[in-house]
Amino acid sequence: RGEVGAESPDSPPLARKPMYTYRGDGHNGCVIGGTALVDANVRNKKYPNRLVCEADDTIVVKWDTNELSLVMEKDKEVESAVLHSLYTELIQGLRRDRQNRKDEDSADRMYDKLMEFERLIDGAIKNAAIENGVVTLNSKDKREVREYARKNGVTLAQRESLVWKHKWTMDEWDDGAKVIADQEAGSAAVVA
Repeated sequence: RGEVGAESPDSPPLARKPMYTYRGDGHNGCVIGGTALVDANVRNKKYPNRLVCEADDTIVVKWDTNELSLVMEKDKEVESAVLHSLYTELIQGLRRDRQNRKDEDSADRMYDKLMEFERLIDGAIKNAAIENGVVTLNSKDKREVREYARKNGVTLAQRESLVWKHKWTMDEWDDGAKVIADQEAGSAAVVA
């Protein structure tokens, strides 16, 4: 059980976040370097990373790979247990990889949605009417922005951030109007 981080042997210990971590769940644990048990070419090489315990309650059991392979050849119950652990670790690793890809895809999709949302805000501001120092948004454009935000899970904080980026407050946006009169020069200027 616990957690072990894999670090580059070229960097000082615990100097930065591990390249990746292994986590045991207390039942099947986690196999590190298991490929060496099934691939003789890997068995003859040194494990390429430095392993460091990441949690105080980590329990590590270490075997000599050659000795364990001999025991597995002689005792089929041990072989079965070790292969089961390797299989379980493989499945869990594949699931973690799949979840990580989903998380990355989800972040990419949200980025694309926010870029489109910003384009809609920008378009609404460019389409606004300007009269007597007041920018007035078109209600159709505002509705399109509002519906896009609702359908695509754009949060209030994200909306506020993008509206603020265009130099509008949420009150101004919600009211659909912004006073832009330049008090000092006595003229109006578009703020987008």
